[in-house]
Amino acid sequence: ANETSQKTSFDDDAADDCVSSLDVDAFDCVLVDPPRAGLDPDTLALVKKFDVVLYISCDPNSLFANATSEGGLAESHALRRFAVFDHFPYTRHIEVGAAWVRKA
Repeated sequence: ANETSQKTSFDDDAADDCVSSLDVDAFDCVLVDPPRAGLDPDTLALVKKFDVVLYISCDPNSLFANATSEGGLAESHALRRFAVFDHFPYTRHIEVGAAWVRKA
C-alpha cells in the first residue's frame, strides 16, 4: 500500500451527515447527475428545496419519472430549458440536460 492509501478511510455515514447538515438556504442552485435509475425519493425531496435545479441524465426515462411522479420535480418547478447531447454517435445512448426553476 502506498502512503496515501494508509491515510485514507471511508465512512458511508459521513455523506449522510454532510447532507443532513447542509444549509439549503445558503444556495439557490443545485446540479444533479444521478445514475441511470434517477434520483431516489429522499434525494429528490432534498433537490426540490433549491430554487434552480440543473439535472443531467443519461436516461431520459428516469428524468421523466423524477419529474412527473407523485412528489416529482414538476410539482414545484417549471422546466425552462432542455437539451440533448449525443456524446456517443451511432449508439442509442444520449445525455439530456434540463434546467428547472421554482414556480412562482
